[in-house]
Amino acid sequence: MQGNMGITYLPLDAWSSSGIAATENGHLLIVRYAYSAPAVVEFTESGKPTGKVMPTGSDVWGEIAIGQNQRIVFGADTAGDVVVARTFPSGALRHTYTNVNLAQPEGVAVDPGD
Repeated sequence: MQGNMGITYLPLDAWSSSGIAATENGHLLIVRYAYSAPAVVEFTESGKPTGKVMPTGSDVWGEIAIGQNQRIVFGADTAGDVVVARTFPSGALRHTYTNVNLAQPEGVAVDPGD
C-alpha cells in the first residue's frame, strides 16, 4: 500500500520487532519469529515473500547487517553474547564473533570498505 510522501506500508506478514536490512537489489531481509522458528525471511520491496528463508536456529537475533558481497548476513545474538555470520539463504555458519567484552550485543554493522 502506497502512503503519502512515497512511503510504502508493508503487509502485516512483513514485519519485525528485530532486524530489517535492505539488499542492493531492493529486497528486504527481515528477522521473523513465526511459530517459535526464528528465521531471516526475504521480501520484495513491495512486501511480498520471495520464498527465501534462512533459519537462525536457536539464535535470538536483535539486529542484522548484510555483508558487502550480499551473501553473508550478520546477526546480533543478544542472549548468546555473540555476533553470528551465516550464508543467505542456506544458513551455513560462517563465523561466530565473541570475546570477554561482548555482552548482550543489540546491534551489528558492516564496514563497507571490508
